[in-house]
Amino acid sequence: MPAALARALGAEDAARAVAARLAGHEACVVVGRGFEYATARELALKLKELAQVVADPYSAADFRHGPMALVSAGFPVLAIATAGRAAADMDALIGRLRDDLGAYVVVLTDRPVTGPGDGPRSLAVPAGLPEHLVPIASIVPGQLLAHHLALARGLDPERPRNLTKVTRTR
Repeated sequence: MPAALARALGAEDAARAVAARLAGHEACVVVGRGFEYATARELALKLKELAQVVADPYSAADFRHGPMALVSAGFPVLAIATAGRAAADMDALIGRLRDDLGAYVVVLTDRPVTGPGDGPRSLAVPAGLPEHLVPIASIVPGQLLAHHLALARGLDPERPRNLTKVTRTR
């Protein structure tokens, strides 16, 4: 796992490029399935906290039943589509979003990405991990994206608005 996490940090340049492309957007959706649904939820939270982007997380199955109406040409969708049992379903959803609806789809994946070349389209996730451990590594490129998106939007990721690093409870 430590080696995979170190490899995941190699996505920083791609995360910076995607962030530059997304900086003007106020909202996006984050979609995952299976183990990667948790990654979608965590990435959406980081985008809200650091970059002040309204990022809604969805499972791929639930997304098809209503929230897909949010998507129009150029709308940003972040899809966590790693190898495993959910890969074929995620690939079908990505194809529909990108090819039929014209969404700007960024794929966090440990597999090769094909599709239009009008800007950055993927963030590399280290390959070769057991499926249940992949989310530990797949969130790292997402965290890099949230960090760079905050910077691209002129925000300080070390000082999120209305949040503190320490939460006191009674």
